[in-house]
Amino acid sequence: MICQSMTFAASANPITYLGAEPVFVDSEPQTWNMDPKLLKKAIEDRIKKTGKKPKAIIPVHLYGMPAQIQQIMDVAEEYKIPVIEDAAESLGSHINGKKWCFFVYYKCSWIIFLFSYNNLNLIFFGMLTSLNLIRKLQSG
Repeated sequence: MICQSMTFAASANPITYLGAEPVFVDSEPQTWNMDPKLLKKAIEDRIKKTGKKPKAIIPVHLYGMPAQIQQIMDVAEEYKIPVIEDAAESLGSHINGKKWCFFVYYKCSWIIFLFSYNNLNLIFFGMLTSLNLIRKLQSG
């Protein structure tokens, strides 16, 4: 599984808990999130070394700065790799003038969003949802 190198430990720990090996991709300087160009290189490197593509890509939207998610999704679509977004720190942020989280659609149907809230260990809130569920909720 691929995740970014600059992240909260909770984004990478589940990978090792499941016995998988995290492959870290460095950040790009605009958002400090996963670099789509380095993501593509990491996927090609894993295929070359192991003969297998990664099982999933886990971009993390840090510090209220959404990752370059459209470019990441384009790479994921090219290799048919599922994306699990860690959007815990993205609430309230914008992409292309739209609020991030429930208002951004992608052409692939296997994207999963993960939201959580942890404020000084006083309040815990988490949600795992899929694009199909989001569309159903928006359609009423």
